[in-house]
Amino acid sequence: MKASKLPEKLNLKKILTEASLWLLFLFVCGLIGYGQGLKPHFKVSDYVVSPNEIHILTISDHFFPPEVIQEIEHSTHTKIIISTIQSWDQLKIKLIETPSPEIVFIPSHWAQTLNKEGLLNTDPTIKTNLGEMLVSDFSVDSQFFIATYWAKLSLMTTTEKDKSIAFLNDADLFLGYLDALKKDKQDTNFIKHTIKISNMDLWFKDTNIDSAEIGLSTHILSLKKPNWKKTSYPDSFYTLGFSFGKNSRNLKQSLEVLEYYMSLDIQMHLQDSIPFASTLAAINENPAAPNEIKSSFLRTLDFNKMIILKSKASDANSKANQITAPDSF
Repeated sequence: MKASKLPEKLNLKKILTEASLWLLFLFVCGLIGYGQGLKPHFKVSDYVVSPNEIHILTISDHFFPPEVIQEIEHSTHTKIIISTIQSWDQLKIKLIETPSPEIVFIPSHWAQTLNKEGLLNTDPTIKTNLGEMLVSDFSVDSQFFIATYWAKLSLMTTTEKDKSIAFLNDADLFLGYLDALKKDKQDTNFIKHTIKISNMDLWFKDTNIDSAEIGLSTHILSLKKPNWKKTSYPDSFYTLGFSFGKNSRNLKQSLEVLEYYMSLDIQMHLQDSIPFASTLAAINENPAAPNEIKSSFLRTLDFNKMIILKSKASDANSKANQITAPDSF
């Protein structure tokens, strides 16, 4: 009798176990549904999966305010590390390392040279995923460089007269201006000023441009300074954007992070504090966006002997420092 009842007890235990597991499964599903209802952006992965880590090297952390980074980290389940690049040589060393930083935020002429030296990722998915977000004017080089911001840079006379020129810390840009002035026989007017150099990380906050006689300014910043007047010095076209380290290990996650960073809501939020225009088609087509931040505004601007930088010269800093104060660049 006892032996005959054993299989019945085992079957009953099995049935109870299976029923308990199903109830637990339904309970978890119910919790997920409840969480989704309370919080539409709720994801199970946010709580049970360790986040990936993406390292961004940038010439300025001004483009990556904490509230934006926190939003991207939460939405993409990614840990983002921001490091500011101190020099061109430092950037190259970082990109040679294995693994290299996933994303770099740099001027377009830097990317052109890095690509020629084989240090950037040219995976076709970069253009497929991100290139379509740009207006056609800026999508040409999107296989290794995603142009994100642009500006017309002009030297403007300010209200002060202390015989100095406030310049952005880009030796190639400085030499580009110098070459253009030599061709126009204006180099002596340029050299006689004291050159004040500001890193881009400080350029937005620095007061040098306000105290100088002449300050290099984006077209957006100039619009906000009606008392400034344009000089006879040439203008330049400056583009900033993203590239990817060739030796990085997580291109897929990097693309997801940038897709979120380049979304309309985040870019409209950033445009309040960044005096650069956008390359994004979504902003260009947004009626709520100011005209001066749209890519189409470029066609309305008049350039005076426009300077376009096509590459980063490795000896640009030393050449610039021979002309200005030592170690200015």
